[in-house]
Amino acid sequence: FIPSIDFPRAGLLALQAGVGYLLMLAIMSFSAWFFLAILAGLAVGELGAGRYAAKRGGDGGVHL
Repeated sequence: FIPSIDFPRAGLLALQAGVGYLLMLAIMSFSAWFFLAILAGLAVGELGAGRYAAKRGGDGGVHL
């Protein structure tokens, strides 16, 4: 256990889970516009940052 590594990692995981749950709630509102906006945002995010995650050892996929 290394606090300077594990605490930020835990915070980022909590942030990622929170964003995932907020996206799930937006989808569950059954609004087609929310759904399309989320899909567009995920696509733009993957195009913009996916290559950097792949270079750093990630698989380049979207994990919510």
